[in-house]
Amino acid sequence: MSAKGAVFLRETLHVDALDKDGKKFDRVSRISGRTKDSDLDVSIDVNTEIYPVKPGDDYSLALAHSLVAAGSSSGSSYASDPSQAWRDVGKGDRKTLADDYDYVMGGRVFKFEDAGKDRVSLLISYGGLLMSIEGPPRYFSGVSKGQTVYLMMRKA
Repeated sequence: MSAKGAVFLRETLHVDALDKDGKKFDRVSRISGRTKDSDLDVSIDVNTEIYPVKPGDDYSLALAHSLVAAGSSSGSSYASDPSQAWRDVGKGDRKTLADDYDYVMGGRVFKFEDAGKDRVSLLISYGGLLMSIEGPPRYFSGVSKGQTVYLMMRKA
């Protein structure tokens, strides 16, 4: 886990299952797994047409409030408004957090609740693709309902 900059979680996700409740859409699969170090249970809808995933594989996973890379020039158009970071991706030589990952989605927290036994559940919608992450509350301090959260993944 990392609290550095906009990133509030960095973990390695081990994918245990793909579409364990059956496949509902042609181009989307729901991956289910557990993080290696943080005791988090994760379920993510992934567009497998553009980013294929396999059960048994490990993926580096990061969650961030912004795509602004640490050390970005404060003069850049998105440094002052992190919610607009996606608009400048790929323009000029400005580096973003997305540059280090293969699959990136931006979404909003729509549910944040107590899951019992000293665990919380966070549900995020990425334009209809959903993510559920459950674990100890210490990993989600500073996260609230309605907040923007970027998901970034790459093969570990």
